[in-house]
Amino acid sequence: MDLLKLHTMWLSEGCVLAFFGLDAEALSGSYGAVYGRMRPDAPAPTITTGFTSPGRGRFIHPTERRTITPREAALIQGFPGNYRFVTEAGGLPTRTQLAKWIGDAVPMPLGYAVCAGSTWPVSAPMRRPP
Repeated sequence: MDLLKLHTMWLSEGCVLAFFGLDAEALSGSYGAVYGRMRPDAPAPTITTGFTSPGRGRFIHPTERRTITPREAALIQGFPGNYRFVTEAGGLPTRTQLAKWIGDAVPMPLGYAVCAGSTWPVSAPMRRPP
């Protein structure tokens, strides 16, 4: 078993809290989102460049003992399922490149809504003040 899977499994079982003698309420003040599992019944957290690390936000898969994959993060961000991530040279990106591209992206549906909304005043007929 690789170290990341072991670490994620340890975190998912609540061992972090027990190890430090804390309960969930003790973390609710300042670092409640660190080492968190995504909830299947709630909206996903904001995807950041740290989604590949369980210690940088609530990015542990809601039902499996692992962090979310770059593809899952891209889907949350609104990328189509068939979107291909490639480097400028046409090759496959590294995991670090994927994390940066996906985490730094404005979610596509949000970008579309902002863009569509910003064209309305320009295309609307102008009214002269009375």
